[in-house]
Amino acid sequence: MTGNKSPKIPDAFIPMTHMKRRLATMLLLVTVAICNAFASIMEDSIRESLHELNGESRLLALSELCSLAHADDNMDHELRCIRDYLDEAIRQNDVESVGNATVMQLSCYLNYECLDSISHYLPTMLERMKKNKTWDYYYNCWDLAIQSDIFHDKLESALREAEKMYRDAQKRSSDYGIGIALFDMGVIYQAIGETAEAVDVLEKSIGKLKDQADITMVLSAYNYLCASLDGLGRYQRIIECADEWKNIIDNYEAKAESMGYTPQLGGKRMYNLLAYCIAEIGLGNYEKAREYLDTARECAKGRSNSQQYKLMQIESRYYGATGQYEKAIEISKKNIGLLESTGDSVSVATMKTALADLLFKSGNYEEAAHLYYNLNPVTERIRAEELSRRLDDLHTTYEIDTLTLQSQATRTKLWLSIVTIVALLVILILYVVYAHKLKDKNRALFNIIREHDNQTSTLKPMFESENSNSGIDGENSLFRRVSDMMRNEMIYRNPNLNRESLAAAVGSNTVYLADAIRDNTGMTVNEYINGFRISHAAGLLTQNPDISIGDVETQSGFNSRSTFSRLFRNHFGMSPSEYKIISKEKANKN
Repeated sequence: MTGNKSPKIPDAFIPMTHMKRRLATMLLLVTVAICNAFASIMEDSIRESLHELNGESRLLALSELCSLAHADDNMDHELRCIRDYLDEAIRQNDVESVGNATVMQLSCYLNYECLDSISHYLPTMLERMKKNKTWDYYYNCWDLAIQSDIFHDKLESALREAEKMYRDAQKRSSDYGIGIALFDMGVIYQAIGETAEAVDVLEKSIGKLKDQADITMVLSAYNYLCASLDGLGRYQRIIECADEWKNIIDNYEAKAESMGYTPQLGGKRMYNLLAYCIAEIGLGNYEKAREYLDTARECAKGRSNSQQYKLMQIESRYYGATGQYEKAIEISKKNIGLLESTGDSVSVATMKTALADLLFKSGNYEEAAHLYYNLNPVTERIRAEELSRRLDDLHTTYEIDTLTLQSQATRTKLWLSIVTIVALLVILILYVVYAHKLKDKNRALFNIIREHDNQTSTLKPMFESENSNSGIDGENSLFRRVSDMMRNEMIYRNPNLNRESLAAAVGSNTVYLADAIRDNTGMTVNEYINGFRISHAAGLLTQNPDISIGDVETQSGFNSRSTFSRLFRNHFGMSPSEYKIISKEKANKN
């Protein structure tokens, strides 16, 4: 079995008594590794010792092999170790270890995005946890299925499962199950923009989880709670939550050290420090914010990319709030570069919007406007994709309901069929509305372009400097000769025209030519030439809407369809074909 591994989720939730046993076995395994000096790695040492171990020691050795395999990023190897651990736990009838191994198995499937495996095994695993009455592991398994839906933006399905888990946990009077269900609801509410509701359920979740031996879930709840409070601008409340959050970490660390175990809490403390930092930025206490940020940087050293993204996001926010725009912009661009490598288009669009705001505040209006302009089609596409996923999820939900209710009366089946048809009609209507709005947007953009062309020359304001008439010597004189030749002789229509041939045509060298064009237009030579070509292409499409796109490309000096289409879309915000359709509509009306 293979799969692409998504960002790792936290390890299985282990009760404190189990942690003591695990600590003892880790010490035993270290001793075994030292005694077996011939073994080159810890895993080999543990496997060499397995034949000497029985009972609880053998189980904990197998558990440790699972942890080592988890860090190895090899799904098949990790699953083999988990199954060995699970088989031994079942053989020994150790229900705690069975629960732990079961959660490990589902976590592995989620990490490698094997959603079909989760759906296939979950019912059997939940039934096993019920039979063993290991309710914490039962709700952990259920939670992993909900987290899978959240991760893949199936929010309607995730919310329904979280509500079902909440009712189930209430029946069993399980604070842990109630706390996890409320946490999942809070994450979903935050994802759909219901921030006030997210704050309410996350605070209730913390009330149920804060006294649990394992602190993983309550720390995550505090993290999401502070993010939601940030969205509401409740900065003083963030500080109060961060204080509670810090106390839980401190108490956990003290308890672990009293047992002779030093936990690695750098990542957990980093998120806590960043919450303080966000609050102090919001309150205008920049000196305090800086202190928290410096400490968070230390905690972030050697941490995962996801933690680095969060740190850089807050760093950029701090420098922007304190007017240090160059630093803020530099960090924001670096963060976008890292995010783009993950393929997370939603986060990239969010970060680019924040970057555009920083550029605008710093006075770099041209770059900010360019970024905003390029973001518009991206955000529209993301919204369309989100809508499609939501509707797909809704449709899937209806299909599941239909399968579940097949045994009911014909009238109920008919009602569900009508609902499904309505959902499909809604999808169709939304698609038609979206296409219509996109067409209207292109028409409006076309009108703006043509109005601009009617008021001014198409070429002159784009490719001549305000200073081009200030003299006849030096670069201005050279630039004027180039401009006259481009307009009068239209040499840009030659697809082989480049910097060298253009310099030769005006009797100059490439360096002087590049300097003259850059100083007068801010463009490179290629950008300058392609600008004339694009404007010429738009003129051809306007004057003769029946002309083929291929003829426009050839007559404008392009020798590549992909290059022509890309440059045309970047300049006018629509493809040549879309421009042609609208131009033809306008011509027919006239």
